[in-house]
Amino acid sequence: MLFFNGMDDMICNHIGNEKFLINLPWENAAKFSQAERFSWYHDSSNRDGTAPSGYWQTFENLHLLKIEESGHMVPMDQPAVALTMMNIILYDSDNGDK
Repeated sequence: MLFFNGMDDMICNHIGNEKFLINLPWENAAKFSQAERFSWYHDSSNRDGTAPSGYWQTFENLHLLKIEESGHMVPMDQPAVALTMMNIILYDSDNGDK
């Protein structure tokens, strides 16, 4: 299951969603909250010192992706990033470029 937010979203902010996931009544909620969060680049060619596309955190089948330079409508604000994100989730391709 993927939860994603634009980090500039004023409607559903990423901090509230992160708190929601940490407090889920799920046996692995604590493990999720302690799972590594890493900078995520939707395209390996963007790793030349530029900012990451977002920040990804995963434990088992729960994923949280916070997307840079995006508001409430991630596919409109960051279409290439959104497409990569969906391909990763649909085709399980190891969270893109870490």
